[in-house]
Amino acid sequence: MVDLPIAHYWMHGLRRQLGGEVMVDGSGVGSAEAQVSSAVEESQPTQDAEKPSDPDAVLRELQEEEASGKARAAAVAAEVKALTAAIGALTTNRKDIVKEVDAYAKADYPKAIATAKSLAEEKLACIETKLGSRLPHAKDTVTKFAKDVADAKKALDEEISSLDSATRTQQSANQQLADATASFGKSLTLTKNYQAPVGGLTTLQSQLKAAIDNADTFGAFAIYNEIIRQTAELHGLPAPDKYEAQLLGDWNAVAKAQQKAHEVGKTVADQQGKVDKLKVRYAALTTDRVDELRRRWNMELEQGK
Repeated sequence: MVDLPIAHYWMHGLRRQLGGEVMVDGSGVGSAEAQVSSAVEESQPTQDAEKPSDPDAVLRELQEEEASGKARAAAVAAEVKALTAAIGALTTNRKDIVKEVDAYAKADYPKAIATAKSLAEEKLACIETKLGSRLPHAKDTVTKFAKDVADAKKALDEEISSLDSATRTQQSANQQLADATASFGKSLTLTKNYQAPVGGLTTLQSQLKAAIDNADTFGAFAIYNEIIRQTAELHGLPAPDKYEAQLLGDWNAVAKAQQKAHEVGKTVADQQGKVDKLKVRYAALTTDRVDELRRRWNMELEQGK
């Protein structure tokens, strides 16, 4: 009977001498030894092992990714800052809409305008009667004055249009956002903007009554025409619900312009990252072209190509 540990070492030594496997009946020592030998052989390197990687190429790839990552990180940081400011402004503006609509409803400008116009028209017959034969001349005076004002306004509009066409040479997403924001801000001040002109109608109504009481017939006629002119200019002011819809529309335009500016900025940032990555690659290839060729050639020799 052979001791198993002794048989194990004896078989191991015999196997090394013979260079092959040895089978032992019954004990299973030869089978176990073969399995151990097979596992050892599999762990040894072979001629087909993976070839070494190019360390310079690996380093360059990491440098490219680093440059691209830095560009993306900077763009994201700027994007977050811009979005935070935009969200804060849009939230504040949305709250301002509620306050502005309430103030506009309390002011009730459409009613004030209608009252002033109604009073003026009510007094017209009395005024014209008192003017008598001087009525045509009074009307002609008002008509010529209106024409002079219209001509001056037309000339001003033409000059403004010429100025606008000269400055309207570049349009961008950021400019569109600025325009939308300005438009919304202008719409948001309707109550304040019309406080003075609508309030002026109240003064004109008092002046009209006083002129009639003082037999200032032409003065009353002039005041009447001024009331009609001003109410015509103020005609078309929206009702409170229409004004709210207008403000919401302008606010949405700002929100859409902000989203567009964000999308354009993101596209530019992504493209900048690609450009920065390619700059690193190009610099690495062209700083010393001969040296780069040598480096590649030496690597190929080392890899057995």
